[in-house]
Amino acid sequence: MEAYFDFEKSTNLDSRLLVFFAGHGETKTGANGEVGFLVPHDGDVTNLSTLLRWDDLVRNADLIHAKHIFFVMDACYGGLVFKRSVSAGSVRFLKDMIIRPVRQALTAGKEDELVSDGGGPRPNTQFLPGIS
Repeated sequence: MEAYFDFEKSTNLDSRLLVFFAGHGETKTGANGEVGFLVPHDGDVTNLSTLLRWDDLVRNADLIHAKHIFFVMDACYGGLVFKRSVSAGSVRFLKDMIIRPVRQALTAGKEDELVSDGGGPRPNTQFLPGIS
């Protein structure tokens, strides 16, 4: 997080920032639904204070003065990063999004999906009936 916050000082409104994380993700059920976490190399899933909460990462992006921030997350449950619901066809929302800075994410899986890694499912280990 210290390195992440350093970008607050080193970026400007014309900057573009790529934030990459490859590792494990964890999800916990909270009062308002699922909460996504990134598990750092020294993180412990039984101790939430050692994990990085997705929505904190996204909210703190507002402090970084880059026009575009692109999150690339190769972790389980990465799809929780931008879990939002907006009514379809909202013209006001679209106009607002056009003038705001951009925050994008590329994730290895959806919000409720394990990804294939050393601890997850492996390709070609399950066969569908009728397919050889």
